[in-house]
Amino acid sequence: MVTAAAGCRGIDALCEDALAAILVRLPSKSVLRCRAVCRSWRRITTDRSFLAAHAARRPLELITLSWAVNAASLSVDGPTTPPRSRLLYRKQMDRDGAPTADLFNLLCSLDGLLLLQQRAGLFVICNPITRQWTNLPPCRHAFACGFYLHGSSGEYRLLCHGIEEEEGSIFDSDRHHYVLSVGGALPRRRRLGRAPLSTFECRVTDYEVPVAHRGTLHWLVVHPEAARTGKMLAFDTDSEAFRLMSRPPERAGDTARVLLELDGELSVAAMQGVASLAVWALQDYGAEIWALRRRVEVPPSTLYGGIYSDVLPTMVVPVGGGAVLIGRRYCDVARLYDLKDERMVREFYFGPDDPTPLVFRESIVSHAFFDCPRSSDVAYIKFFD
Repeated sequence: MVTAAAGCRGIDALCEDALAAILVRLPSKSVLRCRAVCRSWRRITTDRSFLAAHAARRPLELITLSWAVNAASLSVDGPTTPPRSRLLYRKQMDRDGAPTADLFNLLCSLDGLLLLQQRAGLFVICNPITRQWTNLPPCRHAFACGFYLHGSSGEYRLLCHGIEEEEGSIFDSDRHHYVLSVGGALPRRRRLGRAPLSTFECRVTDYEVPVAHRGTLHWLVVHPEAARTGKMLAFDTDSEAFRLMSRPPERAGDTARVLLELDGELSVAAMQGVASLAVWALQDYGAEIWALRRRVEVPPSTLYGGIYSDVLPTMVVPVGGGAVLIGRRYCDVARLYDLKDERMVREFYFGPDDPTPLVFRESIVSHAFFDCPRSSDVAYIKFFD
């Protein structure tokens, strides 16, 4: 038996690589606590390579909504019901600690950050794991279009569509796109070019959650120019310029078409009824050539005697490994289907929660913009215990 007296120094004897290999396996909360142990542990757990490796090990979760914002496990293992879920944050609180009437409106999820809207024109970015938050610069009568990381500057930016109060009323036809930034010396607002007007089929406030691929945000059908052009909209997040792109052909009888990134390709999942699913992929991104990758029949839900078997899905969420979660907003049952093996892996029951198309993966990256002073209009957020 080797004793301390014989020269065993315990964990202090480990080299930094070995120590990092241990710490990277710990839950996020434990890693944050380990940063307070000593300077060496703090240096290891704040290194970029460690943060990337730790984030890659965090499980992918589906964001669900009820009286709070929760994250439900998307593991293919374990019992069918219920999925493991946990609280990310509760109702917004006033400065006296009393809950206010409304929740923050959840808009986007990116790199472990959540984008919230407290009220019209006031957006908040937060990390529910590190319990930090700050606001983006206010922009009245602005509607969120997409949230992205600007590669050359390292700033997180929000693309908006709307009109500033000093330019006229909210019914003014002179609308523009705006970029709201955090991550620089101070949050700032910048106006891009004029934004297209809405059509009868698509109001100016309507933008679906975009899909990021090749440093570009893509919207399939819910954007102001969709009905007029029959194309999807793309926004290069580096040059911050728009363009229109082709969409895959529609089939007669399509009940839902969902844009997603699947196996490294920009794809469209087209549902026909409850069970028929076709996957189109943009096989040549530059030439905008779409190809039908697969067509499968997805077994209907069997939970609770099959009472959900005739619910038309409108949500297809990629969860990795060629699997997709098929469900519908405001329906508490979803199916996890393996497209490669063409089999249904399991069914999920979300109970009182409302599933969303947003996925979440924990991050403990420190961002300097959280140290910026918050607007006095931003209410307190009660995070999980």
